Amino acid sequence: MNEEDLRHVSHITEIKIADIIFAFNNAELINLLKKRGGNIVAANFKKMKEVEEEITTMIRNEDNYEKLTRPCHAFIIFEEEEGSITAQEFEPHYTWSGDRLTA
Repeated sequence: MNEEDLRHVSHITEIKIADIIFAFNNAELINLLKKRGGNIVAANFKKMKEVEEEITTMIRNEDNYEKLTRPCHAFIIFEEEEGSITAQEFEPHYTWSGDRLTA
């Protein structure tokens, strides 16, 4: 941030966050759930059971645990637009994995 940017944000005493929504790398699971739902609607319970087995296998696979439970994005909703603008002006000090960036 340069000096002009600091003057802009120096009057702000707090930034309120209204909500945070996390996104996960779970498209494959969602597609299977949709497929299962389609089979329920069509009363095709044999196919539904097959898809349920795929879902269960996916969820119980330890290799999928982090992919399904660790957020890959966060959508932050601020109470006021100025909070969003101010947040976008800050340079990141950490990577998405929590490692500190070098100066």
